[in-house]
Amino acid sequence: MTLSDLAAIGTLISSAAVLVSLVFLTLQMRQTVKNQQSLMQNGRAQQLSHWLEYIAKPEVNRMIIDGNAGNLDLEEWVRYNSTTWSMLASYENNFVQHGEGMLNDEQYDATLGSLKFQCGLPGFRANWKMVQPMFGERFVAFVNELIHATPVTVQVTEKSHAAWKALAAKEVAKAQSQTSES
Repeated sequence: MTLSDLAAIGTLISSAAVLVSLVFLTLQMRQTVKNQQSLMQNGRAQQLSHWLEYIAKPEVNRMIIDGNAGNLDLEEWVRYNSTTWSMLASYENNFVQHGEGMLNDEQYDATLGSLKFQCGLPGFRANWKMVQPMFGERFVAFVNELIHATPVTVQVTEKSHAAWKALAAKEVAKAQSQTSES
């Protein structure tokens, strides 16, 4: 075996090692992306859970209902403004993460559905006009477009409550008819 043969064998072995390293690196990168997305989803779920716990508090709940209707005194409006601003910061975060490919379409669609709902509320719309200078230009344009495309809705809480009561009554009637058939 000549020196050139040994060099050729060495080149072949090093090429194979590079190929194996690239395959391994690709697998690691895919796993890293999955782990990152999992962390993002977990953080998003925790953030939503904390938010829902916060707005379920009686004093906050009443302030949000009245604020969405545009009916607050000064002190309540200050709290509503802070609450809405906080919510918008979360929406903007999801908007940016989705734009960067860190938040998948399914996760983003859930966020978008919530934001579209908010865009129909008179108090939210009024508050947005006041806080929008605090947000990025692309997000501001996006929310303004959503508000423009979303009709104003009033008495949302009352209408949702009535719909919920009607659905619950149907479920009770269904359970009673199943019990009487047995």
